[in-house]
Amino acid sequence: LVLVGTDDGKVWLSPDDGGEWIDLTGRFPGVPPETYVSRVEPSNHDPNRFYVTFDGHRTNDFTPYVYVTEDRGEHPPLHEVLARRASEVHRDEPRAEK
Repeated sequence: LVLVGTDDGKVWLSPDDGGEWIDLTGRFPGVPPETYVSRVEPSNHDPNRFYVTFDGHRTNDFTPYVYVTEDRGEHPPLHEVLARRASEVHRDEPRAEK
């Protein structure tokens, strides 16, 4: 599994190490087009979960765009994580889930 976020707001997933690419860009409700993807972070605990953060400060947008999926982004919309401030990265707790 390869996850990629780009500076022009695209999010891509490859289930087969680059053989096929799936564009997940439209699955993040509320994110303005071309908002910089600051991080795509896989879960430490679940292979189907990953987090995506977008950073709009370049356009004076300080909204916290933080999303999580539990199914590799297969079913939109991805769930928005509640955040109070803009975030560049969001990760699982490093300790094992209970």
